[in-house]
Amino acid sequence: MFCAQKWKSDTRRPPGKWVTLMVAFTEKGCQEFLEAVAPKEKTRIAVESFAGCPEMEIIRETILNWHKIQNEITDTQEKITWLEERLHQENSAKESYQKKIKEIKTSEKQARMLAERLGKEKMAAVEGLKTISETGRNTREGKTAQKVLESLK
Repeated sequence: MFCAQKWKSDTRRPPGKWVTLMVAFTEKGCQEFLEAVAPKEKTRIAVESFAGCPEMEIIRETILNWHKIQNEITDTQEKITWLEERLHQENSAKESYQKKIKEIKTSEKQARMLAERLGKEKMAAVEGLKTISETGRNTREGKTAQKVLESLK
């Protein structure tokens, strides 16, 4: 809207009705288009600065900087790929870590159960040794039981 209003009020433009067939960024671009498509006797070229039309300046700058935009897109895609790979690695590590924790907890539980069982068995063995040492004090088994009891103290 701003661009059209400014163009209508511009006193530099030639009189008469103008019809825009094509917008080009250079006069050479207009010439090439006219040579290829338009009838020569009915065509005119008006080349003005883009300074009066912010929209055209944005389009021109975008085209001129297209490779930068493409590079930014490529860089962003590479970063996304790297982040996805990193996330996958971290999730795998987390799953492995959780599995190890579960194994350790199971091992600890088994160790407690075994210690408890061994404690009960040790107590039973000590009681058995005491019984053997008391009942057979003068026998070979009784003397061996006494030596074992003394070594456990």
